Amino acid sequence: MGDDSLGIDIFLEMKCFSKLGFCLCNHPSPQVTVNAVCPGFVSSDMTDELPAEMLESVKSMIPLGRLGEPSEVAGMVRFLATDPACNYITGHTFNVDGGIAIGA
Repeated sequence: MGDDSLGIDIFLEMKCFSKLGFCLCNHPSPQVTVNAVCPGFVSSDMTDELPAEMLESVKSMIPLGRLGEPSEVAGMVRFLATDPACNYITGHTFNVDGGIAIGA
């Protein structure tokens, strides 16, 4: 398809979301951690509606070569919300995107 605007849009959205998490983190509370999860392209009803050519173009931008699954994004959220190992993690953005944020 040759249209790089999709990648730029994703990059800008992740940066904005990351900055929001950073701003919230600058108002700390000893019992509250603030992290952000930025999902990439995930299999859903919305992606099911994409034309095959566009879907293949999107997959070609993802180093893992596939769309994510909702359970993969949910797993990161569950980890951050419930695992005691996360009690000292705050102010971070976690990309669950198959590597698209680093570029293909």
